[in-house]
Amino acid sequence: MKKTWYHRLILSYVPVIFLLITVLIFAALSVISEVSIRETEKANRISARYVMDSLETRLRDIERAVLEEMGGSAALDAFYNPDTPADPLLPYEVSKGLHRLADDHPLIHSIYLYRARDGVVLTLSGLEPAASFGDRAFVEEAAKREGNSPWSGVRGLREWLGEPETEVISLAKRALLPLGGDGIVVVNVKARGLFAIADEMINKDLTYMEIRRGEARLYSSYEGAPGEPSAEPTTRLHSEALGWEVVSGIKPGALLGHLSLLSHLWVWIGGFAIVTSLGYLFYITRSHYKPIENIMKQIQTYHSTAAARQHGSDEFSFIGRVLDTLMNQTAQYEKQYKEDLLVRRRQVFLELLSGRPERSAAQWEELLARLGIGAGARRCTAAVVEIDRYARFREKYSERDRNLLQFAVTNAAQEFAAREGMTVWAEWTDEHRLGVLFLEDGASRESGSPSEVLDRLRTWTPVHLNLSLTAGVGRGREDLTHAGDSYAEALAALRCKMSLGGGRVLRFEDRDGQPAGNIHPYFGRIDSVVRSFRLADEDWDDEVSRLLLALEGDLLRDDGILVLLEYWAGALRRSMEELGGDTLAYWVREAEPELLRAAEELDTLEELLPVWKRTLEELHRQYLAHTDRCGRRGLAGEIRRFIEDDYANADLSLALISDKFGVGAKYASQLFKDEFGMKFVDYLCSLRMEHAKRLLLETDASLPEISQQVGYTHSISFGRTFKKVVGVTPGDYRKYMQPPGPRGMAGESFS
Repeated sequence: MKKTWYHRLILSYVPVIFLLITVLIFAALSVISEVSIRETEKANRISARYVMDSLETRLRDIERAVLEEMGGSAALDAFYNPDTPADPLLPYEVSKGLHRLADDHPLIHSIYLYRARDGVVLTLSGLEPAASFGDRAFVEEAAKREGNSPWSGVRGLREWLGEPETEVISLAKRALLPLGGDGIVVVNVKARGLFAIADEMINKDLTYMEIRRGEARLYSSYEGAPGEPSAEPTTRLHSEALGWEVVSGIKPGALLGHLSLLSHLWVWIGGFAIVTSLGYLFYITRSHYKPIENIMKQIQTYHSTAAARQHGSDEFSFIGRVLDTLMNQTAQYEKQYKEDLLVRRRQVFLELLSGRPERSAAQWEELLARLGIGAGARRCTAAVVEIDRYARFREKYSERDRNLLQFAVTNAAQEFAAREGMTVWAEWTDEHRLGVLFLEDGASRESGSPSEVLDRLRTWTPVHLNLSLTAGVGRGREDLTHAGDSYAEALAALRCKMSLGGGRVLRFEDRDGQPAGNIHPYFGRIDSVVRSFRLADEDWDDEVSRLLLALEGDLLRDDGILVLLEYWAGALRRSMEELGGDTLAYWVREAEPELLRAAEELDTLEELLPVWKRTLEELHRQYLAHTDRCGRRGLAGEIRRFIEDDYANADLSLALISDKFGVGAKYASQLFKDEFGMKFVDYLCSLRMEHAKRLLLETDASLPEISQQVGYTHSISFGRTFKKVVGVTPGDYRKYMQPPGPRGMAGESFS
């Protein structure tokens, strides 16, 4: 190479530039490694917190559902109560509640009840003695401990011999509440399903996670041997509610770990290189001080031509790849942050409406401002928007279309609220229910009302989305800590949807102080309608119409109405099974599926009751056609009317009927049983007891007087028969079945 000034300048600066570039590249890689590790540790902490919160939420939901079932189930109380009369259907009723719990919570593997007094275990499959129960050791150990046990560690469960062992986490609660000395309720949760959230939240190539209970390891993300060593954990979270600990960290060697070990060394190397380069530059500058202007021109010329010459070279490709990597990582972090923010917003929303806020009003305002919701908001009003006829909606639209429609409803609610100068926070709390929280500045009262916004929303959706909505609105609260009270009122208003009708806005304040109707009197009327059906009463249609009109005119809660309809269908089912023949076949094939479909798909009594009336009338015609073919309906009807008119006669018997109608007593008995599906004595006893119940509730007559009025000479015989048929003594029936006071059916209020 010629020793020109140009070449000397190039040879002077190239080593410095080469050295600096080399050092800076390695230093940049070291910094990138450190930044990646820190961000990974941060994401790891967020994931660990999310896993811990999810585990606590899921197990608390299951525990709360079990406590609600234990506290509100009359069948469960009867199962553990030693004074309860023997009832072969009781285990079925209790098991039905257990099945409902298992269906509502897919994580539940199994539920069984242990009754201490006779050592019996009731599982989802039926009753069996504890001595032969596969999980006997756990039940007996839980029964020996005082108080309720916390959630257990992972254990193997085998309820029956020959069944494969399943890993579960168990909760043992004492029954009955509050003392819990009657037995044990055991809930087994699938460990694999519970800890699946941990597998979803971690990258097993970069991080590891373990969930421990004391020294026991409940879950580990390591795919190697259990004793495989791990790096020092970066996150340790302890759950006071579960007694568990989540331990998480970064795997050794991940994320350029070999470079991170040299990070501090490269800092010294970089510093030394910079100092050396500066010294070298000063030396070269002194050497070339005189021709400085020519050097500056040559540098400017060199940089302009070098940039063009090196475009697309390997160095630039490498720098471009590094920048792309950094940009992709930044985009992923932003996406993860937004997803975490959405999850956090929904968690905060549910916590605020739960009715158990653990923050003060000022803390709530600060938290909402940090989440970008209603800055400065104080006054709040909660509402619940429900999709009408959701079963049909679910069949009509795919999951993707349902999500789009729900998103459109949320945006429409926010837009209508914004037009009224209000801030709205809306989250889908269930598949068919949208929770809405209207937030207002406490000093401003010029904005519109939540009812107006919701009324505009429910008017807009049928036109633009072909979707009908019903909304329940609670009363406004001046403090965010009472948002849960307003939400509870909104749900209470929505629970009268079947009586008040759908496609409207139901405000709690419109019915404030007006309790819902009592469902207790309807049970007797339903029994009377079913009995009239069995007896082929000519006034049956009018009796059904009066009952349906009473249901439609009364203000009943939705759950109470569904209880009545289920009771009605059950009473008809039992009657059909006793009748058998063509009537039972028609009931199984046509009537019962139609009644159940209507109760499931239709939301209001205005839609539901006409379907029930039409179906029951057709069922009655089928039954009458069957009885007419026998040719003896007229005589049987006369005998029935004679019994109903003369039931108070103490001498009423088959012999008296035989003399009255000129037929043999045996023939009269067989005719009555063939036509009405029950024996003469059973019908007479049932009729007398129905009149006795009415006299006990509607009059102040003494028991001897009532026994005389219903055909019993001695009150002792009357009392014994009443208890056998009804299940309680006449005195207890009068005491506890007086219509409405503070008590409702089985101690539960439907108001």
